Amino acid sequence: MRVVAWSPSLTDRKAAKLGISRASSVDELIERCDIISLHVALTAETKHLISAERIARMKQGTIVINTARGAVIDNVALAEALKNGRIRAGLDVYEREPEEGQGNFVDLLAGVPNWVGTHHVGASTMQAQRATADEAVRMIEHYLRTGDVENCVNFAQETSALYELIIRHYDRIGVLTRILTDLRESRISVHEIHNVIFAGANAAVAHIQIDTYPTNQVIESISSRKTEIISLRIVKLQPTSSETQVHNAW
Repeated sequence: MRVVAWSPSLTDRKAAKLGISRASSVDELIERCDIISLHVALTAETKHLISAERIARMKQGTIVINTARGAVIDNVALAEALKNGRIRAGLDVYEREPEEGQGNFVDLLAGVPNWVGTHHVGASTMQAQRATADEAVRMIEHYLRTGDVENCVNFAQETSALYELIIRHYDRIGVLTRILTDLRESRISVHEIHNVIFAGANAAVAHIQIDTYPTNQVIESISSRKTEIISLRIVKLQPTSSETQVHNAW
């Protein structure tokens, strides 16, 4: 499947990284896609985002999937398009669904052909609740063991770090502390650090993103500790030209 996406925050760079195509507008996306899946919050701007006019611009046989909010689609126009067979739909949200857990509900789509619906909490089964709880516990245990936060949604996508120190070292107490002390005393800011220990717990590699290129004195101070440091490399993260700067110390 070729994926086309539109979002106010989606850039060409992000789309390329995700391996998808970026539409320049909702209208362009509608005209290009055979299946349209909606994932937006309901706001004044998104109410009836899929309007009668936009439904009319869809390809014959388009499938519309709405798991966002019912009022994102003009349901009157949707019902008419479903009746005449122009499009099909899969819904688990409805424009006038009950706000409470119980209540009478009759939608204008009732009796209309060419669509499939589930109730809005269709995923809330006992199995799903247990799986969610198990996964939450597993992720916390993983963090306590490794310090790694899986599936984090608010990591910075870009930082002002310009260089990365890649240091292979023996897995011994105090090695990283001494490296970070050297950087601190040289007023070099550390933006991110990731340390991976190899099988056997004899050696590791630390990836340390920094904002300033270390002086020769700092490089020598770190790499001279032969009982701790195996190798040191410095890679430029954000080259200002085609040049890539690498420093190796063994």
